Amino acid sequence: MNTIAKGLLKSRKPGITILEITFGLLIIGLFIGMMLPVVNNFMNQARMRKTDTNLQSVKVAVQTYINDVGFQPGSITDLLEKPSEPRAAARWRGPYVDERMLKDGWENELVFTPGQASKFQLYSWGRGGEGSDDTVISAFED
Repeated sequence: MNTIAKGLLKSRKPGITILEITFGLLIIGLFIGMMLPVVNNFMNQARMRKTDTNLQSVKVAVQTYINDVGFQPGSITDLLEKPSEPRAAARWRGPYVDERMLKDGWENELVFTPGQASKFQLYSWGRGGEGSDDTVISAFED
């Protein structure tokens, strides 16, 4: 070997080059890019399941409230608070739900609309939030 080649081999210190770091980051970025849609889909399905579960639980709580008190709650928060009317307050056995159950998977409030007799509407606007008709989830009309 000539002296120049020996000098180059001796002067090379162990370590990682910028090209190796760039290549490694590129591989990691591609992996994250491929996994992001899968994780996003999984999270969306989990939010949908949470919303459906909360809607089912609140529906049962409203029906229990009606059976106990004798009339529908005026709003969804009435499931947490004792009625002010004395006869209804005496029959109230709440709170009927945990406060966290009054929200959907996207942390939006569930929508409760009282109706006549024991009929009511209970639903979530879904991912789009209030006013987005295309994402209404599990509407109950009893």
